[in-house]
Amino acid sequence: MRVSKREKLTFVALWILSAFLIVEVVGCTPSLDTSTEDEITAEGEKKIGANPAYGNKPDPGTSTDTSAVVDSGTVDTVPEVLTLGFLNEDCGHNINDQACDFRLLDQEDSPWKLSDHIGDVVLLDLSAMWCAPCQSAAATAQATQDDYASKGFHYVTILIVDTQNDIVELSEAQHWANTFGITSAPVLQGSRDLLVSGGAAHGYPLSSWPTFVFLDRSHTVAYGIYGFNEGWIRQVVEGLL
Repeated sequence: MRVSKREKLTFVALWILSAFLIVEVVGCTPSLDTSTEDEITAEGEKKIGANPAYGNKPDPGTSTDTSAVVDSGTVDTVPEVLTLGFLNEDCGHNINDQACDFRLLDQEDSPWKLSDHIGDVVLLDLSAMWCAPCQSAAATAQATQDDYASKGFHYVTILIVDTQNDIVELSEAQHWANTFGITSAPVLQGSRDLLVSGGAAHGYPLSSWPTFVFLDRSHTVAYGIYGFNEGWIRQVVEGLL
């Protein structure tokens, strides 16, 4: 059968087009390296929320946007490791001293920073988990918070030691809050590092459990009480509000 010149040209054109499509499909496949994508993703997840202070949660303000992952497989920003404990040195805890700023983790494992609440009256309840008077105070904490919150007041429990006189952990702070019905007042995870007797240069001068430190709206130490007396505590709070 005789093939015309037009048919020959059509056949050649179709063959070239088919070859071109085959080359394009094969050429794109290597760029879809799934092992590389998995490696980058895993590295990104490792970088985000790596701060041991937050367990597996990202630090506040840390972005979990995967667009932060760059071609090299690393994250272009590293989450900030928040400092816990006292944050300044030009301070003290005697009457008329400017109270030392601090940051601790609460019963939700979230950071609570004293200076974030400047302008409000703050009652610091320094307690030991094994102490019976401390437990009596804890039973009144939420009611005290509820009664004065609208006037700019914070009842802040700092658990210094657990039932074994050891560092307080998240589960223990949660147990304390749940046991005593504390729902809107922070229960902070503390340690003896906050005390003068524990080595803190400007720590709390605690000599009995519980100890209450009252801060006025400028966070100057206005008053201190050793031992629990609900009526006395309320009287001092009302005088500062």
